[in-house]
Amino acid sequence: MSNKNKSNIQSESNVLQDIDNRVNQLNEKLISNSSKFDQLMQKLYVKIDRLTSNINVHKHALEPYVDKTGETFPDVLMFNNYNLLDLMATDYGNYARKILRIVFSQDELKSSILPPGKPHLRRQPLDQDRFKICMDAIRYKFKLDAVNFGLFYRALLRRKLTDFLIEERRRQST
Repeated sequence: MSNKNKSNIQSESNVLQDIDNRVNQLNEKLISNSSKFDQLMQKLYVKIDRLTSNINVHKHALEPYVDKTGETFPDVLMFNNYNLLDLMATDYGNYARKILRIVFSQDELKSSILPPGKPHLRRQPLDQDRFKICMDAIRYKFKLDAVNFGLFYRALLRRKLTDFLIEERRRQST
């Protein structure tokens, strides 16, 4: 073999080796990106599962209290020129907090407790009439049975509202 042939073979071998190296690098990058993509997809699946389970939990939590008698609920419940039933919220707790912020002042929310209150407690209860407007708005918005609303309030709503008033007081102190 001549030197020229040896040189061509060596050159071709180097080119093939370089191509092989680049293909291997691309393959490694593809595997790495595929793994990252799989991780991102897994995170997305987890987030979707959490979101759907939250929606189902809130939907099923209200089921026992929803009106089944065919009562017609009003489309309008006005308070200070604001239709409380037009308010959008993610769930009954979020809706109740928004309603309380509309119906009561910030100072009232920070310094009061839920009605009816007790004489031995230091804080005064929120105004009963305006609180009833809030409860009516929640009942109408989620089409809850009037008979079972007290059970709904004690079982699900009261804890959320109590926590909300506590958080309002914490915001005041910070």
